[in-house]
Amino acid sequence: MRTRVAMNIALFSAITVLTAACSKEPTTFVPNNVDTFTVDSEDNYSQASKLLQADYMFVLDTGYSMFNNKAAVQDSLLDFAFALKGNDIDYRIGLVNGNIHNSSDNVANTFIGGTYLTAGLGISLENQIAAQIFPVGLALNQHREVLLEATRKVLSSNQGFLRSGASLVVVFVSDEDDESDTFFSNSSEAEYISFIKSRKDSALIKGRSIVKGINAGCSVDTNQNEEQGNRLANVAVGIDALETNRVNVSRCSDDTFDDILQNLSTDVSKPTDVFALQGSSPDISSLKVYLNGVLQQQGANYAIQGTKVVFNNKPNASSSVVLRYQPKYILSNKPNPSSISVVVDGASVSESSSNGWTYSAGENRIVFHGSSVPAHESEVKVSYTIN
Repeated sequence: MRTRVAMNIALFSAITVLTAACSKEPTTFVPNNVDTFTVDSEDNYSQASKLLQADYMFVLDTGYSMFNNKAAVQDSLLDFAFALKGNDIDYRIGLVNGNIHNSSDNVANTFIGGTYLTAGLGISLENQIAAQIFPVGLALNQHREVLLEATRKVLSSNQGFLRSGASLVVVFVSDEDDESDTFFSNSSEAEYISFIKSRKDSALIKGRSIVKGINAGCSVDTNQNEEQGNRLANVAVGIDALETNRVNVSRCSDDTFDDILQNLSTDVSKPTDVFALQGSSPDISSLKVYLNGVLQQQGANYAIQGTKVVFNNKPNASSSVVLRYQPKYILSNKPNPSSISVVVDGASVSESSSNGWTYSAGENRIVFHGSSVPAHESEVKVSYTIN
């Protein structure tokens, strides 16, 4: 999606010069004014989907077998967070310890470090990620993987992490499968799927599994205690209602975490039906809306709310949306109407209500008509004397 920030450049050169002599009255010179506008009259959304807010919950296998993956996970999470920020996504990233020593341990009910990462951390983000990844792979770590139960506990006790308008993305990361059913009741795949889906509207929940040995051609290294992550993969598929054809991201031995995470932000984007006009002072009455190149009709296809276009039905994620409109060419001073001169891209434009311009005194602006409407990114100069 590409948006433009409008540039309204007003070149104001009104100068009033008073000259006086001892024996004469002062003479007032009438000031001249030139307003210059760079036309921003078209917004293109090449992909009609976007993700504005996302709450990412990474549930990690922290056992010793993950030691060899620790640096890759840390580096990839940092790159991932920077990519989210670069795409202007308001994110939260919570890391969860998914392991216990034995059945007498209390499974984690909060995030590692007791907090989650946010887009506002800035330069401290790298240190925060390093601190939270530190427990992964330590020799004395818990060695029983209960990622699904940890997910349930954390989502039950950390409702402040979830935001109403944000997508919830649950990502399981492990080189062994979940064994919550060994230690906890009500721990079938179906029960975990039902619980996680109850936390949010189903359209806002995404599931991903970065596990071993699921995809065709993938294998596990039994010498490193690796296992196929079937339960984790099945739950990821089960909680994701909209992405059933691509939710099971399986990590093969030659994959890197960067490869898997680099497209995660766009992979979980959701279609939207609201598109904002990005130009400064848009003239709503001139708006034309195109979906996949076809002119849409207000009422039948969309409504206007302020400076936003709201489609009656959400466009497909791969659709293109184009909004075309005139900006309001509001003058910086009140002109003498008979003195107005208009030039577009170096060519003079005549005053005309059919194929030229007219001056609206009530709004103090120039209105273009017919074939004289300036094209997107044109330069418009309006010269006049000030009343």
